Amino acid sequence: MSLRCTLLAVAASGIVTSHAAAATRLPGLQPTELGRLVIAPSDIRQLNAAVTLEAGELMLAHEAMKRYQLAVENGSRELIAAMTAMEPADAVAASRREQERVAMVEQVRDRIESRRRNGEFRDNPGGLKEALQEAMDEAERELQRARRDAAEVDGWGEAFREQADALAAWYESKVALDVALRAELMTYAGEPQEAELNRWWQEAKLDHAMKRSRLSGERHDPFGVAFERSDATDLIREVWQGEHIELIDDRDAALRHIPLLAADAIARGSIRSYRNAVAEAMAAREAVREHAIEGFEAVALLLDGAAASSYLRASQKRAFPGIWQVDRALRALNAASQLPTLDEAQRGMLAALRLEHQQLREELRLRHLDAIRAEEGRQLADQDVQRALVFFRGAEFTPRGTPMLDASGSERRTLSDDTMARLRGILTDAQWQRIPGTRTEPARDQTPPS
Repeated sequence: MSLRCTLLAVAASGIVTSHAAAATRLPGLQPTELGRLVIAPSDIRQLNAAVTLEAGELMLAHEAMKRYQLAVENGSRELIAAMTAMEPADAVAASRREQERVAMVEQVRDRIESRRRNGEFRDNPGGLKEALQEAMDEAERELQRARRDAAEVDGWGEAFREQADALAAWYESKVALDVALRAELMTYAGEPQEAELNRWWQEAKLDHAMKRSRLSGERHDPFGVAFERSDATDLIREVWQGEHIELIDDRDAALRHIPLLAADAIARGSIRSYRNAVAEAMAAREAVREHAIEGFEAVALLLDGAAASSYLRASQKRAFPGIWQVDRALRALNAASQLPTLDEAQRGMLAALRLEHQQLREELRLRHLDAIRAEEGRQLADQDVQRALVFFRGAEFTPRGTPMLDASGSERRTLSDDTMARLRGILTDAQWQRIPGTRTEPARDQTPPS
């Protein structure tokens, strides 16, 4: 049966898509990606600025973009419904139990947040962390059991192959929709404006495609950070965009390949091809990220010293926001500096400690960035394979280590703890208790009475 016939049959039977998240459990498949647009109706403003269109042509172009959006959205919903119908017979009940456990995890978060709002943890911030961690650990264990039960239902191998066939057909249909939209817009722009239309299409496509990201720095746009433009930076931007869209196309092709290979691998009971597909996709993601870094480094070379330094720092913050988070020690130092009871000697020691802490943090930040670039992709890929193991019954997998990331985390924690200890030595007991998070400590951190 063709995909179109399957979709029509499913729609006629009244199957709904509320079960979509569980139905599309094929490893590597994200249901939210199925309806992602290459061009959105909101891009009409940029199209109008890029090419010259009569009012009637502009309206027709907008209508074409809206029809394209509707076709992609409807097609993705129909595909999810069709894939739902392909599940093993016993999967519905197992999926329902899994959904109940997912809801339970959310309820745990809601209960803890309610207790926090009611002030239960006001004098004991460590108690909040303990309560949340213990409750979440139990809820997560229940969820993992439900997921294992759902994965052990007989018939997933055959179901996944059927789903993969439907998915491959959808990918072909989606490409046809993209091509048809571009061709229709070309009829309104006309051949004399083909270059302008192509440039607009590439920039709009790049803007939408760059929003997909799991890897730090993967979605960064070097030209989205403010700097003084010049003919040289404009040339770099043009070349960079052309190269970047090719890397993103390679990345998306590799990502689409994962669930198709996963279906075959699970049916055969061999995890090797799936692991290779995940690794290749992550390498393609890393290529996108590294090219983004090359972009902002190339721009910085064309800027003056102070401007280059400011631009590089802003780019790194936007590309890798996690490494710029303020740690507990710096928050405590900021709070301590606002205490009205400080004497001049304390203020001097606090200023010196703050400067030393920030300098050391800067050194550790650079090492952390190197660790992320070296090991984060591998870590995420291993996590993907780990989650899929439930479908490869009996398969063994040993995640690769992340020594650089582990060392970076240990160094940052040690620095924060050391700074907190030195801050404690500067302040009086009364002042120390005024610093958030130090008034009380979690029970597990307290030494039991002798």
